[in-house]
Amino acid sequence: GGADLVALALEDFTGVQIIHYAVIGDDGFGRIVDGLGGIEICSDTARGLSGQIIIPAGCTIVDGAAATFWVTNRSQDEFVDGNWRAVAGDDELSRLERERIAMFAVYKRIGSLGSPGTLTSLGQSVADTFVLDGGFSLSGAVDLAWSMRGGLRHLSIPVRSELTPDGRYVLYPTEPFSTTLGG
Repeated sequence: GGADLVALALEDFTGVQIIHYAVIGDDGFGRIVDGLGGIEICSDTARGLSGQIIIPAGCTIVDGAAATFWVTNRSQDEFVDGNWRAVAGDDELSRLERERIAMFAVYKRIGSLGSPGTLTSLGQSVADTFVLDGGFSLSGAVDLAWSMRGGLRHLSIPVRSELTPDGRYVLYPTEPFSTTLGG
């Protein structure tokens, strides 16, 4: 249904008004990561495809291509005990969790930048990689990102997944958002 519908659904579920949003495509995400000098990704096992390691085991700074693989690939392989195998249970939910981890890594890198001016320069250099809603400007997005560095909370909404008859997965929250917030 698009970003507007996602914003409405989030408002309905959380009770928090969504004022602005940005949409970043897969290629754009990789360019942003490269512009930041990479992000740290931690994995218990080496991850890749077709016998090629893309994400090494442990914590490492990865480039945009590897970060994009991490957040977009729904069926990764892992290297365990000298053999490649499909990651058990790798699905859309695990991909979304990797995406969340990567976005927090991006914000951590933003926090390491020296000034809002450095972030503005980065934003201008990758401005063609994302779309802002009609009322949001690049300078507003930069100001917001700079103000949020280091101040984000990790929230995880408990969900159950159901497969629809037409083959789509739908996520349903299993508890109210107020419980997630701790109140």
